[in-house]
Amino acid sequence: MKKNYVKDFVTTSKDIDAFNDLILEGNSFGVYTNGLVGLAICEKHDWNNSLYISNFIVSQKERQKGIRKCLMEKMWNTV
Repeated sequence: MKKNYVKDFVTTSKDIDAFNDLILEGNSFGVYTNGLVGLAICEKHDWNNSLYISNFIVSQKERQKGIRKCLMEKMWNTV
């Protein structure tokens, strides 16, 4: 039987600084229920009218509730 592949990503303080800079550009989105449950950190590329997704996370407890779809629709409508 095959084992599921699990990749754990390590976030450094340098990564957090870069994410914070991108958030300040105003092209990142969050979903809140009783606190932050999903986020998409994006960077706008004007040359091709697109958003580059740097980080996309939905809380494991909140998956399968439409949060990912909500974030994707918001990004789609922003470009």
